[in-house]
Amino acid sequence: MAERARLEEERTKFALLEEERNRKVAELEDALGQAEESARAKEEAFPTLAADWAARHHTEVARSILTTPAETMDFFQVMYQEPEGKRMITEIGSYGFQCGQKDERSLLYARLQKRDPSFDPAKMKLPPLYKEEPAPPFPLQ
Repeated sequence: MAERARLEEERTKFALLEEERNRKVAELEDALGQAEESARAKEEAFPTLAADWAARHHTEVARSILTTPAETMDFFQVMYQEPEGKRMITEIGSYGFQCGQKDERSLLYARLQKRDPSFDPAKMKLPPLYKEEPAPPFPLQ
């Protein structure tokens, strides 16, 4: 009889332990499901959050893009595929070209004027000398 009572007590303890284990497994599975859902939500939100951050931190973005010539070129190739990026790159390139043209023409025309005081670009069908500095597409400072 004592053996039967002890055996029954062991079965009761085992059933309680089994119930406790099942409850903990269910809690852990629920926590894992919540963690997976949270990770999925964070992963889906990441591109938007990264874009928002980049829009507010231009200096950090520029420094990270300009680390090597290859990374810089990759960035500009991607940027050039976007209509606004293509427009800006074209405007910046045009500004640089105009600045270079102005400098070169100024030097060339000054030398030609020195050699021939009657030098006139129009008479030689050359483009006129820029009268004003080319305007940058955005404020430089």
